[in-house]
Amino acid sequence: MRKCLVCGKTNSLNFRRFKTAKYCSMRCRNIGMLGEGNQFYGKHHNAGDKKVMSELKKGTPLSIEHRKKQSISHKANPQVHWIGRKHKESTKILMSQKGKGRVKTEEHKRKIGLAHIGKHVKLSTRRKIALKAKVPMIGTNTLPERIMKKYLIISNLEEGKDFHQNYKMSNIKLPYNVDFIFPSIKTIVECDGEYWHASDNAYNIIKTGELSSKQKKQVIKDQIRVKELREKGYVVLRFGENQIKKRFEEVSKELYIFIKILKGEYNVSRI
Repeated sequence: MRKCLVCGKTNSLNFRRFKTAKYCSMRCRNIGMLGEGNQFYGKHHNAGDKKVMSELKKGTPLSIEHRKKQSISHKANPQVHWIGRKHKESTKILMSQKGKGRVKTEEHKRKIGLAHIGKHVKLSTRRKIALKAKVPMIGTNTLPERIMKKYLIISNLEEGKDFHQNYKMSNIKLPYNVDFIFPSIKTIVECDGEYWHASDNAYNIIKTGELSSKQKKQVIKDQIRVKELREKGYVVLRFGENQIKKRFEEVSKELYIFIKILKGEYNVSRI
């Protein structure tokens, strides 16, 4: 006579129905299959099976409700190995390399934007981001450049004719771009960023009292550029970010004569 492996009952419809039954009911079966009672207890899928399972799951979208449940389940489970841990530097580098060249969709960008709403980036974090950048960004149309361009257009100067923005100096065999160039009068205007070019010494005075190594390198590069451009016969005007944003009257006064020359309203021989 067979006995239920959980409750010990002998008289059960299950035993009469199925010759190999080990449990009297589904309740007892579920209890009996827990832990070591389960035939798959302690066993693991081999690499081939794991690969097949992974391939089958690819492309299967998870609902928002499913993701929420997963997140809650992982947070409540102390055995989840990645909770509270940080990626190693080698892993971060690998992740960064894999992400290079990927183009984000508009939907992806929108989601990133929504996720950052209400978040405030501290000044220290901004500075770290700036320091991690390998080189200053060229041709990004910064706020000082936009202010300068607006002023030139208001002064009835035509882009592409009277001046060019982010102009490559390959015509005189120099390997860099300039912010604004007035070809007819051989004049160049540079809008120097507050941090990278140490234009107004805001960062070094407030934070460290001296220039960082990257700032020093950039200042030296700027000096070499000015020297090279002047040797080629160009007039170089440099304006700092703080000067353009807050003291633009000084900038406009300095540019006034050059704009008059461009319009033919000023005699060059008088300079």
